[in-house]
Amino acid sequence: MRLDKYRVGFTLLEMVLVLGIIAVAGLIIAPRWAAAIPGWNLTAETQRFVTDIKRAQQMAKANQINYGIRMDQGANAYYYGYDDGSGFINMDSHYFQGGVTINNVGSWSPANDIFFDHLGSPQVSSEAQVTLQDKNGKLTRVTIRTATGALFYESN
Repeated sequence: MRLDKYRVGFTLLEMVLVLGIIAVAGLIIAPRWAAAIPGWNLTAETQRFVTDIKRAQQMAKANQINYGIRMDQGANAYYYGYDDGSGFINMDSHYFQGGVTINNVGSWSPANDIFFDHLGSPQVSSEAQVTLQDKNGKLTRVTIRTATGALFYESN
């Protein structure tokens, strides 16, 4: 049998070996990837929540009326809107996705609202905190400082 030096391609054995290596790597990586997804969802949902709180604070300053967030722990959601003096006007709502839930709404007003005045200061008597949780039990606490209106969040 004559070998052609220009013959190009892979043997069946080489193809089977490569597919076997890919399959083993997939079996090793897949569980770790699946375990990481809830954490990514928690991060994304926290960032959206923080962004909406900052938006409410900025809109209160820009429009000189009270803007804020209303938490609804039962629906696992929050609502963004303003208070025109006659009550809360809902402009947007967001339901937490990807297994992220509201774990605790602490130190907010009795109605689970937090509004910002025309200076961007929160209208609460103490530090406002909301804790979000993913399917694996990881927590992120979002805190709004009463005196300054500064907003930060931390994960455990």
